[in-house]
Order: sequence, then C-alpha cells, then structure tokens
Amino acid sequence: MESLKAKGEYDFKNPFEYFYAYSTNEEDTLKTIKNVYDEYKYLIDPHTACAYNAYLNYKAEANDDDITVVVSTASPYKFPQAILDAYNKEASDAFEAIKLVSSMFNLEIPKVLNYPEVKREVVKLENANNYVEEVVKCFMLR
Repeated sequence: MESLKAKGEYDFKNPFEYFYAYSTNEEDTLKTIKNVYDEYKYLIDPHTACAYNAYLNYKAEANDDDITVVVSTASPYKFPQAILDAYNKEASDAFEAIKLVSSMFNLEIPKVLNYPEVKREVVKLENANNYVEEVVKCFMLR
C-alpha cells in the first residue's frame, strides 16, 4: 500500500496457486440468462449471469470438473428489462417490465414490488423523519 501511495502502483503478490478473472459483455450476459432458463428453468439476474459465465469460461480454460457453487445475490426483478432483453422483449416502463417477467416465467411478483397494490403517500419534508421511523417500526414487528 505504501508503493501505491508513493508511486501510484500496486504489485499484487498472488497467494493462490491459480487465480482466474473473467469479464462478460452485455451480449454474453443476456445469452447466459436465456441459456440458463432454457436449460434449467431457473431465471437468473444479470450479476449472476456474469458469475455463471465466468465459471463456464474457467471450466473450459482449466478443464476443471470440480463442483462449483455460483451464489446468486440479486433477483431478476431488480433488472426486469435486462431479463426481457435476453428474450428480445420490450416494456414501456419498469412496472410493465415487472409484470411481463412475471407472466413470461410464471413467477409471483414479490409483494414489495407490486406497486399498484402498495399504498402511496406524499409526506411533507418536515414530517419525513417521523414517517420513515413509523414505516421501519412496522417492518420490525413482522
């Protein structure tokens, strides 16, 4: 870290016997989303698709058949238009994209995303702190 500070460079001494890193472009990410669903009937988000695609590249390059776990950390509903892009579908807005993903893949929309059913309120700025505290308390009681 001193070298980074003084010279603007950092030399990474790899403590592992092998270290691999991959990148995935948008086209490959969308293909991976589609391929995983078509093959396994499991819908993944773009971040998981990048990780899975990296795994496939590693497996091909290293000829490694060890068991591997790819951990998914995001919902496809976080990126509904990307999911639709993988299938060459378009939505006019995020709400329509969510509904279309739900219908295409026969998935229930998480309640937190079911916008038309969520009660919306406009809160004056001077009341915002108190309002947020009350909302948080409601979730803590569940």
